[in-house]
Amino acid sequence: SKLIVNGGEPGDDDKLIVSGTAGSDTFAYEPHPSLASAGTVSRDSRVVQFFETENIVVNGLSGTDSFTGLGAASLNDVVKLTPQGNRESRLRFNNSTPLELQDFESVTVDPRDGIDQLRIFGTVHSDLMTFDAAMLAVNGQSFGHRNTEIFAAFGDSGDDAIGIASALNGAVTADGGDGRDFLSVAATAGGPVGLSLPVTI
Repeated sequence: SKLIVNGGEPGDDDKLIVSGTAGSDTFAYEPHPSLASAGTVSRDSRVVQFFETENIVVNGLSGTDSFTGLGAASLNDVVKLTPQGNRESRLRFNNSTPLELQDFESVTVDPRDGIDQLRIFGTVHSDLMTFDAAMLAVNGQSFGHRNTEIFAAFGDSGDDAIGIASALNGAVTADGGDGRDFLSVAATAGGPVGLSLPVTI
């Protein structure tokens, strides 16, 4: 089934709230390929198509809930991910409507095709960020990633530690911000590691 929601006049700061059930739900999101405040959010077999909506809250509620953010086809996406802790995060594809994700046990970012970049933002405190082949974590909060060619980690202030595993396939830019930051890169045996100072790996 499909529900169509139109927020009306552009820039009216409309909010759409999509909630799960008491069970385990599967959510997915896809931005519109050309309209900034439009896209779809689905929960299991139910689809909400929205237009002129400036804020979206997706709440998994109880159960073991999963969320997948999908990029629009054939675009070079820039995806911004800001973990909030306690199963909450903020997610935005390009200039599309930002998403506030609440109560999700699993969140995966999949920009699909194109040359895509995933930007991960830390806090003003001392953060621990790790990157592996299919997962990344910020202060113990894990996220899945697929089909991403470029990663960028922004630690903000605090004494941040950023770890990059040898299994990660993609370029990484690490910016620790203020503080005394630590960068760890694990290479495969005999494999090269390219380092371009000050912050690009």
